[in-house]
Amino acid sequence: MENKKTYIEIKDSIRVLIMYIFVFNIMVVMGLGMLYEIMGKTLEVTLENMIISIVSCIFIIKWCEKRYIVELKKLFNTKKVTILKLFFMLISITGLIILLSEIDNLVKVVFPIRGMWKELFVDMFGQEHNLWQKIIAIVIVGPIVEELLFRGIILKGFMKHYSPKKAVIVSAFLFALVHMNIWQFVVAFPLGLILGWWFVKTNSIIPCILGHMFNNSIPFIITYIINVEIPGFNTSGEIVQFQPMWFNLLGLGLFSMGVILLVTIFKNDKNQIIE
Repeated sequence: MENKKTYIEIKDSIRVLIMYIFVFNIMVVMGLGMLYEIMGKTLEVTLENMIISIVSCIFIIKWCEKRYIVELKKLFNTKKVTILKLFFMLISITGLIILLSEIDNLVKVVFPIRGMWKELFVDMFGQEHNLWQKIIAIVIVGPIVEELLFRGIILKGFMKHYSPKKAVIVSAFLFALVHMNIWQFVVAFPLGLILGWWFVKTNSIIPCILGHMFNNSIPFIITYIINVEIPGFNTSGEIVQFQPMWFNLLGLGLFSMGVILLVTIFKNDKNQIIE
């Protein structure tokens, strides 16, 4: 007798993430290795990431659909997504980005970035080489893939089994854990909390994707569009710098204001029923 599919639970999510990491690494070690040999050359790191992320995401979604209830179409509903809410979300996440940047500076003092991790972060954000590939991979592909998995499949499933608070916290922890390094963990966990909160309140993945995209785009916007240098925020060097006090206070003010406005507008929403 065939087992009836259910929404994903915590124990299931561990298996999904192990599968995701396994598929990701198999593609890196075997798939790209064979491609290199056939082509006789190496691909760019950012192009590799795009290919791996997209294929891994498709594989995991199909794998989950065979075992659990996955409702991708319902994730993109717009009933509770308004321009006003998106504006308040923009305010809150702008402030959060500033605060998380300073937390990241503190972590780097305690745990200096060395070796391959240092090379990886420099390649991602510290060089202009293949800038457009990096923007597509980091700002567009990455957020879509991660939100579909962590908010669209994992958090959506958790909301059917646990309280909203527990569902958001555990899914945010898993989101941070899968980055597999302390520097991104301390940033990804709070980010996962606020994106998860938005998902619970809007029952839509749209704000999560947009917020995640905006978070990942900030280094590029500040450096290449606004073209200003803020110590500790978008400057690089061997010695860790801390952000100016006025900048941290700006972040705290924006985050607090955005959250308060969102709490107020969410309270005014009626019939917040998870479909």
